[in-house]
Amino acid sequence: MKSKAQASLEYILLISAAIMFIIIVAILVKNVVMAPAMNQSSNTSSYIRNITNNLSNYG
Repeated sequence: MKSKAQASLEYILLISAAIMFIIIVAILVKNVVMAPAMNQSSNTSSYIRNITNNLSNYG
């Protein structure tokens, strides 16, 4: 019986380690990969807004 309990505990620890790894990778992807894309879209929208305002001032 003790052997089964140890195997179950090892399985639970393995699954929890895999879940922690997935969470860490997801956080890194969000912060490293997605953050520049969000900044770029913000810069693009402000650039388009500036062009639109400049055109309306001339027209």
